[in-house]
Amino acid sequence: MTAGLLAAIALAACSSGSSSGAQGSRGSEPARGGSAASHAPASGAASPASAAAASSASSPQAGWPTYGGSPRGTRYSSLTQISPANVDRLQVAWVFRTGELGKGVTDWSDSAFEATPIFYDRTLYFTTPSTNVVAIDAATGTLRWRHDSRNDNGLHYSDGVSRGVSLWVDSTEPAGAECRARIYAATLDGRLLALDAATGKPCDAFGEHGAVDLLQGVRYTEKASSGWRDYLVTSPPVVVDDKIILGSSIGDNRAVTEELGTVRAFDARSGQLLWAWDPIPRDPSDPVYKEWSAQGAKLTGAANAWAPLSVDSTRHLVFVPLAPQARTSSAASARAMTAGQTPWWRSMPTPASSCGVGSSFITTCGITTSHRSRRSSS
Repeated sequence: MTAGLLAAIALAACSSGSSSGAQGSRGSEPARGGSAASHAPASGAASPASAAAASSASSPQAGWPTYGGSPRGTRYSSLTQISPANVDRLQVAWVFRTGELGKGVTDWSDSAFEATPIFYDRTLYFTTPSTNVVAIDAATGTLRWRHDSRNDNGLHYSDGVSRGVSLWVDSTEPAGAECRARIYAATLDGRLLALDAATGKPCDAFGEHGAVDLLQGVRYTEKASSGWRDYLVTSPPVVVDDKIILGSSIGDNRAVTEELGTVRAFDARSGQLLWAWDPIPRDPSDPVYKEWSAQGAKLTGAANAWAPLSVDSTRHLVFVPLAPQARTSSAASARAMTAGQTPWWRSMPTPASSCGVGSSFITTCGITTSHRSRRSSS
């Protein structure tokens, strides 16, 4: 496992062109306690390196508002301040430690810090391995707020990681309104949280006091006494058309009748379930149903989307990479969708290691954002 640590680098005295600079300042240790959202004042002055980072962050073109940098997941930035000509002058601007060292976590040795922070309004947002949510000042590395998700760390999880959070800004609300900008994060124990980006407080109108139970409607039957949680969400949701869309992570190779790998869309304001799309065809009218036996289509679980999704906002499509269905010899798929309607799906040969044990194909699918009917194309 890896300890939760973020480091920022910046050009030393970039504005003056000097190759020397002051030692980077260190971010504050996060507050730890029982409060849902805790805050800490900035500690220490920012170094010239972090001041340069702040200047860059204020650029109109700066930003990394989603896990992949853009809704499409391109991981590309148009910023040009750092170039081959000055990269050798980069210095550490600050270091931030999450403070999570495994206390009270059953499977800490299987946990890892895998979050990619998003950047919005001069703030970095990310999750810790136990799915607490943290906001820090991007220029100085000091804590703005920390939300304790109260995840059940006593459980054994089939995958003990969290890859980050998502952002949505309600354009109908005035600037400064509570929960106008929201951070969405899924917990390992199966909840989708909506938090005010400015304060870290739950958005009370979303779901039940800021949280939606993700264990409903996915054939979840695991008993609490087992001590295990094999249905969880490890990747941040995507946002399109005021919908929060997410897949799931399902523990492999346990049974044919595993949990359903349903992809779901929730209303960004209320948390209401708007549509659910099951990658496995259950309906005989589905064009793909003929490829299945009736019993197989009824019982088979998984075929879930554990990895990050991507979005084509112009065409209102969500692209979904799928893991293997729960079968002894399985194939994986990937599809694209928007409103729960699948305009196409495609299978591509790929090494077994890319999609799980016993798998031989990945299917790529496209889904529209309003229905759940499916159209296939070669």
